[in-house]
Amino acid sequence: MGMKYTLYIGTGKDSQAADILQRYDVHDFTLYHTIGYWKGEPEAALAVDIVSETTRANIQHIARMLGRELRQSSVLVAASPVDSQLVECMSDEELSDE
Repeated sequence: MGMKYTLYIGTGKDSQAADILQRYDVHDFTLYHTIGYWKGEPEAALAVDIVSETTRANIQHIARMLGRELRQSSVLVAASPVDSQLVECMSDEELSDE
């Protein structure tokens, strides 16, 4: 069983976050804009969902690097076990015919 990690980052810099994730070999993720509250004040924020077999330590390292490069004092990491399945819809050949 894999894990679903959600990283909450107090910044709206989504393209920078995506670039950083890819530099750390995270190529499959969902990134979405949200409003977070830090010390009672609303701020633009990002949430990143990663479903993976990787270790918690690896995700914490990635969160730390994201936080440093995006100039954040902290990044919240939430983790929960997930039973997931990738459902194939079309073959590569079918996709290339379009």
